[in-house]
Amino acid sequence: MQQPLEDLGRGSVLVACAGTSDLAVAREAANTARMFQNRVVEIADIGVAGLHRLLAHSRELREAAVIIVVAAWKARSPR
Repeated sequence: MQQPLEDLGRGSVLVACAGTSDLAVAREAANTARMFQNRVVEIADIGVAGLHRLLAHSRELREAAVIIVVAAWKARSPR
């Protein structure tokens, strides 16, 4: 059982992934941040088709000290 984290005043780490295919990498980033005793917020499936889901988390985005975004290479903009 995981112990509650002591609030060290560092803020939270927000890990956002664009699509469900990115979940494994996003979870690895979140778990790594937790290993270093950081509070982590995870938001999944917020790519272009899920933009409304991203906007629903605007407060968490503004309050996060660090934001990690995971998006597959295939999701890049066309040239």
